[in-house]
Amino acid sequence: MDQIKNYDEDTQGNTSLQKSKKKKKEKQAVLLSETEAKFYLSKSRRSHRMVGFGVWLIMTGVACVTTFGGFGVMALFTSIAIAVGLFIMAGHTDESYQGLEGKPIRLDPSTYSLIESKWAGIQKRSHMGIAAGVALILLAVGMLAGLGMPVGLLLFTIGFSVYLFITSGGSSDVVDHLLSRGDYQKYANAPVIGQYVDDDMTISGTVHSEIGLSQNVPQEPAVAQHNTTTPIANNEAPSISVELQKLFASGDQFISELTIAKRYIDHPATLDHVNQIIDTTNKIMFRLEKDPTLVHGIDRFFDYYLPTTSKLVVSYSDVKKQGIQGANINTTLHKIEDALGNLVTAFQAQLERLFEHTTMDLETDITTLEMMLTKDGLLNMDQFIV
Repeated sequence: MDQIKNYDEDTQGNTSLQKSKKKKKEKQAVLLSETEAKFYLSKSRRSHRMVGFGVWLIMTGVACVTTFGGFGVMALFTSIAIAVGLFIMAGHTDESYQGLEGKPIRLDPSTYSLIESKWAGIQKRSHMGIAAGVALILLAVGMLAGLGMPVGLLLFTIGFSVYLFITSGGSSDVVDHLLSRGDYQKYANAPVIGQYVDDDMTISGTVHSEIGLSQNVPQEPAVAQHNTTTPIANNEAPSISVELQKLFASGDQFISELTIAKRYIDHPATLDHVNQIIDTTNKIMFRLEKDPTLVHGIDRFFDYYLPTTSKLVVSYSDVKKQGIQGANINTTLHKIEDALGNLVTAFQAQLERLFEHTTMDLETDITTLEMMLTKDGLLNMDQFIV
């Protein structure tokens, strides 16, 4: 009995642990490259078009029955068959990115700017499509009541309006998802997927197969993908992994804060500085992932420089957002702009520092190569130029 009780307790404990990990994973953001973001956007548009067209076909089939009676039954069944095929194809298309549904998404600065540049146009087309759909329905109802328009034509018009609603609203929703706007604003501060340590002391990585993209999209190296799937050896102290996890958490929060804040920065030079800082921070984190031994001695950068930089950028953004004017405020803004320029230089210097030992090793290898080539008579020393 005691063994059964202990087994039940272990089972409950494992179930709770699995649920805890699942909830933690659901809150993590998925990092997409430019190719993956475009793939997600294009596939979702295609899926919405197929669903919308399928609904329109069914409504058209029903309209044929109401208009032509028994002769329209064949058209109804044909339209339903085609619509079902479209729904199945749309569902198959959804499988390529179904893992993204309900998950926060993170984009690198250049990809975010690219999608953001399309946002206004997509929003405009979305509003026009929805407005046109509403107008068509009202017009059709009015013509039915006032001019005795056939019911079949009304159904056809309603079907086309539904098509406009689905395609217009779907495109806008996907862009909001990519930019963490609108209904997805709650995802703005979510950490990047993979930035936590499992209980077995293995740092979890971003596995694109989990979100259904690896088999369909050519993967591009993402600078900001700070993940590793290498378990820590038993004889190695786990403190490096724990410390690395904390640094990644701070870095991801920093990048999220700057990404949100820069939306309200309209000064070109300042916006460029913020983008450079985000990009350099991603590269620093990627470098630390590749060589975790570099984590020692970089605490000040993450514990002081990142939060201080974030405070400056967020404060600058808040003032711009509210449109506050004044001599003292303008002076402060100019000082922040100058400070961000200096911070770009400082962040790049920190990145270069992480490559110092690699540079020294390469110089040593080059010197050794020169000596060996000369010693073996394969090349004169004066001819060896690097």
